[in-house]
Amino acid sequence: MGVRVARSVLRVAVRGLLALPLTMIAPATQVLVLPGCGCSDSLEPGLSVTVVDGAAGTRICDATVMATDGNHVETLAPFGDSATCQYFGLYERGGTYNVEVASGGRTVSMTNVAVTSDICHVTTRTLTITLPPPTGV
Repeated sequence: MGVRVARSVLRVAVRGLLALPLTMIAPATQVLVLPGCGCSDSLEPGLSVTVVDGAAGTRICDATVMATDGNHVETLAPFGDSATCQYFGLYERGGTYNVEVASGGRTVSMTNVAVTSDICHVTTRTLTITLPPPTGV
């Protein structure tokens, strides 16, 4: 139970102060690590999404990737260059999400994407979403 309380405190702190580094919220040993629990002090993404162009087979790095679970809506952030880009988000937030990817007038949606967690962290769900070729190609 103590781990879940600490994680909920962390979630509130992270949601309320996203612009501040975690070290400014509180020292990592007080917020992220419980002695003896065996958990790391990292924040794990709930989703890792690779977006692929169905016509060219290359990664798309300028898409909008959104995940929705009830009233929670989050736009995932892109990381990496054009050869390695992926979108990450839902840090330490489990749930069942609808994921929508949009780029260049093309949209793909996935429903009921489950992000689970163990006693320490969420288990990152990795998705590859292929956008259809643009109309007329």
